[in-house]
Amino acid sequence: MSESRLSQREIFQLLRDQIEHEDSVIDHRTNWLLVLQGFLVVAYVTGLANASLTLSQRTTLVAVLCVSGITLSFFALLSLGAANLHLAALVRLWEHPKDDESGEIKGLRADFPPVIGKGKWVIVNGGFGSMGTAALLMAVWISLFIYAR
Repeated sequence: MSESRLSQREIFQLLRDQIEHEDSVIDHRTNWLLVLQGFLVVAYVTGLANASLTLSQRTTLVAVLCVSGITLSFFALLSLGAANLHLAALVRLWEHPKDDESGEIKGLRADFPPVIGKGKWVIVNGGFGSMGTAALLMAVWISLFIYAR
């Protein structure tokens, strides 16, 4: 039984497809985070503006919404971090793929265009955009929780 090896073009296309997939995952997770946070903010503002709630009910509502926002942001931060780490690993694999037999670095970087932006700064800044959003939202909910007490 003979093993078929992938050509450099096939490897490039596979890596590019995986990078596109991870980028799409990051986009979807960030969008869902923002949508769910929007619902929580609307509930928060509505709860504060509701004159029929007692002070105790209002305080409980604010606490529940703040804890929900913090928890949602925390788990989004973890999942976005995992996706960004996987994306960075794929880019590193593209930059330094090794041949299984010889250990020599293949020339994917020399023979094909970049698979993503201009190196690691795009990954760092891209990760900051998605993960920074989750961290900022977590900080906002923590501040609202402390202020409401």
